[in-house]
Amino acid sequence: MPIVSPTWFFGFDTIVYFACAVIGFFISSRTSKLYSVSHNRTHRFLFLGFSLLSVAFLILGLTSWYNYSFSKYSIFYFKFCLQTSTNSCTVNLSEAMFDLDDLGNSLFFILSTAAYAFFVMMYFPKKIYFTAFLPLLLSFNQYFYTISIFLLSYVFFSSLFNFLQDKNRYRLLVLLGFIGLTIYEFCLVFPYVSAALYVDYHIFLLFSFISFLTMVTLVQKK
Repeated sequence: MPIVSPTWFFGFDTIVYFACAVIGFFISSRTSKLYSVSHNRTHRFLFLGFSLLSVAFLILGLTSWYNYSFSKYSIFYFKFCLQTSTNSCTVNLSEAMFDLDDLGNSLFFILSTAAYAFFVMMYFPKKIYFTAFLPLLLSFNQYFYTISIFLLSYVFFSSLFNFLQDKNRYRLLVLLGFIGLTIYEFCLVFPYVSAALYVDYHIFLLFSFISFLTMVTLVQKK
């Protein structure tokens, strides 16, 4: 998959993925403790969702690190960009054959789609919980991005509706978190549009996880 990235940002995307994985594990740990006390289904599905999403971003971080450090195919492009001293560079991270980059991205797609399904279940009636996972059947093909955006859009509008009903800081932080995550997923469809966009949607991703971490930290202090 080709990406357009500023040369100065090489490696920072990997750091963002690892940071999100670490923050996500903190969120899942804290929501697990909250659920053990409150038995609130929101805490339960946040725990399940962020557990999967943390593993997904850990895999994505390892995949990105492999591309920067060991993939001869990707390293050739990175070195060429740095040597030509261009401000931005188009890099193809995958060879024609199925490789570790493809495997890592495929696992990320599947795990993150399952995580988004758990987020959907926060707002679904109990009787139709199982339908949240039906889109997972399509996560193995080119429709992944469409499915992810569809799931997160549902979660975004549901969290927006919740916030408008009760405008407290906890629901605001949840809303901001899902806004950042939805923007990140939407921009994944266009990784080759511009170098600035590539940086921006990684910032939105990190912002999303920080918003959720702030929310669960404040809830624990109540």
